[in-house]
Order: sequence, then C-alpha cells, then structure tokens
Amino acid sequence: MGNKGKMSVCTFAYYVKAQRDLIKWEIEEHRVKFLHHVDWAIKNCVDPTGFNLLYMFRREEIDYAMDKAALSRRDDVYYSMGRRFVKFAILCNYTDKPDCHYEIDDSQPNNEEPHLVARGTTALHHASRNPECDKRLVRSLFRIYQRWDVQYVDLFGSTHFQVACQFGLDDVVEAYLKLGRDPDEVARVTGDRPLSLAWGYNRPKVACALQLQGADFRLAAKRTKERAMNEQEAGPSFVHQELTAEEDELTDSRRTDRRQRDIRGRQGP
Repeated sequence: MGNKGKMSVCTFAYYVKAQRDLIKWEIEEHRVKFLHHVDWAIKNCVDPTGFNLLYMFRREEIDYAMDKAALSRRDDVYYSMGRRFVKFAILCNYTDKPDCHYEIDDSQPNNEEPHLVARGTTALHHASRNPECDKRLVRSLFRIYQRWDVQYVDLFGSTHFQVACQFGLDDVVEAYLKLGRDPDEVARVTGDRPLSLAWGYNRPKVACALQLQGADFRLAAKRTKERAMNEQEAGPSFVHQELTAEEDELTDSRRTDRRQRDIRGRQGP
C-alpha cells in the first residue's frame, strides 16, 4: 500500500540512464541538474533494499553525490538531497571498493610494514572540513566506507581513522585499533594526530581508547596547542577555506580518474 504510485527499481534505473544521456558529465551545471533528477526519482521510488546501486549509477556519479552531501551547509539545497542519496545507497547495501595498493608511508613515525593505501579525497575527508557536517551523516558514510584495513589518505595526509576520532565514533575507532592502526599517525600537511583531534573536538571516550593503545600524550598536546594558536591568529574559517581551495583540484582529478577507469571497465580487457 505504501508503494502505490511509486516507480519500480527497474523503472528508476531506466529513468537515471535517460537523464544521463541528456547531459555532459564534464560540465558542473549538468552534473547538478542530473543530481536534481536523481533526487526526484529517489523520493518517488519503492524501497530499493538489496538492489545493486552500480546497476543504476556509475562510480563517479556516486562519488559526486556523496561529496555533495558531505560539503553541503544547512541552508544548501544539497543538504537534504545528499543525505537522501546516502540513505538510498545504504538501503542498496552499497560499499565503496577502493583503488588501493600496498605501500610504506615514510611520513608516519611507526610505519615499518606496508599497508593497503587508497589515495584521494573522499566524502569523509570533505565532511571533516565542513563545520556544519553532523555526526549522523559521518556515521552513515562509514557504513559505505567500511574498509578498516585500508588507509584512505587525502591530499593533506588525513585519513578516515582521523575522521572517526574527530567525530567521536568510538566503535569505528576501536575497529581500526583492533586491526593494528597506529594511534600516533600524523596528517602530513596539517600535523593533526588522532589524540589531538579527540581532545580538540571533546571526544573523551576516543581519547581514552587511543591512550590505552599507547598514543603519545606529549606529541598530541603539542599539536593541540599549535592548532589553538593557528585558529586564534587566522580563524578556523580561514584555515577551512585554504584547505578546501586546494582540495577542489584533487577532487576534479579524482573524478577524471574514476571516469577513465569506468570506461576501461565497460570496454573490457
């Protein structure tokens, strides 16, 4: 009864394809228009639980919608649209399949063994630099980016582990630590550490878990003091603007790379 008048998932997929054929993905205005059509379809679709999201969307389209959700402010039209897409993706049991490889990161103090690393800015990285992004959305995004064994590293050396510490997701932090994640890892550009983020954002449970795993109190205290001084001198909004401006270039590059991989995947070997 609740699905009366709703389009089926198959109709939804055909609708998305029809809208895709009308746009040029390289043009931002076209991508925005596409997202508006997708949002209308989501609101008028039956429950998609268990359906394959990749049957309906390309990875670059999924990434774009996730990014919009993470970057949007409360007065932005994408604030609700993006969250609806994230919820839709979760209902479809979609999880990110990162392009990762083994490497040793020389910038980390205790990194002597190779780890799986995925380089590029994700929606979770965007969320960490959006002062209006809430814990609920970040937790939802972690249901999509749930590879605790992979280090998702962005342009500034920030990781998903650090995002979990910043937003106080105790269970996610514990999952990382159980897999041997270094509690003292440092973001290459910003200098942020898990413990300094937990302190800075008032996450006592996370701070306790990190210290039980041997996080260096002195290094974290030093970074916390530096961060406070920087924000006092320049203001947190200025720091956020600088990071976001540099990040935009990487995001565009990531979309191009994903599009090329999608094309190669459809063409086959």
